[in-house]
Amino acid sequence: MNDFNLTLYKKNLNTVQLGKPILYFNFVDSTNSYAAQLEKITDSIAPGTVLLADIQTRGRGKLEAEWVSPAGGLYFTLAVKKELKHRDLPKMTLIAAYAAARAVNALYKLQVAIKWPNDLYCKGKKLAGILTETENGSQIGYINIGTGINVNTHLSDLKKYGHQSTSISQQLNKKVAREKLLAEIINNFEQVYFNFLKTKDFAALFEKIETILIY
Repeated sequence: MNDFNLTLYKKNLNTVQLGKPILYFNFVDSTNSYAAQLEKITDSIAPGTVLLADIQTRGRGKLEAEWVSPAGGLYFTLAVKKELKHRDLPKMTLIAAYAAARAVNALYKLQVAIKWPNDLYCKGKKLAGILTETENGSQIGYINIGTGINVNTHLSDLKKYGHQSTSISQQLNKKVAREKLLAEIINNFEQVYFNFLKTKDFAALFEKIETILIY
């Protein structure tokens, strides 16, 4: 297992707030679940914190489906302050998917599409998934945006999905730096999300998202 280089990640991070606090684990059950546990403890996690794991032992997808999370992937939760209503969670999922797609496209020139409502696809195969949840038991209130991306993942570790999944390394035929990808995703997310909070104009944002959206 290649440990995540926090120095390289921080070097590539260009945000004002998001992603600067980071909690990194070799193993965790689920980054979303662990974030929710921490958020129930006063002042135990700052808004904008990223929780990152090399491996998830109980990764979760939509409707509690298992998200297989072997070594080589990028599994993280971004915990942001809850500034939107519960009905806006699908918007957060699309914003997160859009930020991740833009990052992959920019860094690796791969044409990634958002498959409604919460997956990323490349050349007809699943590359990533997003799981957005709220934690209401804390004093602050958080939205936890969980993302799982097949980065340097060996496809043999994803055999339960048959030939339905792919990875960035398979598409490029080489390994890539997970640190640069995570930083670029957070950079993109902060830009798009903060602009949305400022303008409240999701219609204009959705026009951009729709250019890479498939149903």
